[in-house]
Amino acid sequence: FGYHIQNFTGQRLQNTLEPKQQASLFYTFTPAVQLAGQNFDLAVIVAYHDQAGKPYFHALFNETIALLEDEEGTDFEILFLGVMLAGIVLLAMAFIWHWISTKAGGKRSKSAASTNGGGSNE
Repeated sequence: FGYHIQNFTGQRLQNTLEPKQQASLFYTFTPAVQLAGQNFDLAVIVAYHDQAGKPYFHALFNETIALLEDEEGTDFEILFLGVMLAGIVLLAMAFIWHWISTKAGGKRSKSAASTNGGGSNE
C-alpha cells in the first residue's frame, strides 16, 4: 500500500472581488508521467481573505479522478513483452534442437557400432 503525493505550486492571483461578484480562475497542472493509469484523490483549495485580512479556505473540488495513460507513441510495455516472448520461443527452439540432435546422434552411433561389431566377429 503506497501513497503518491504531489504538490502543485500555488498560483497567486491579485484579484479583488466585490460582494456577490464571481470570477473564473484558470489553472493548469501536469502530473508526473509515472502516475498515469491510476485513480487519485484531487483536492483544489482556494485561500482568500476579506478586507480585514481574515483568511478563509474553501475546497472547490475534492473528488477521485482517473489519470489516463497517453495512447500516443511507443508502448514500451508491449514492446518489452514481445521481445521477451520472442526470446523464450528462441530459447525453447534451441533446447528442442539440441535435444533432437542428441537423440539422433545417439541412434546413429549405436547403429554404426552394431554393424561394425557384427562384421569384426567373423
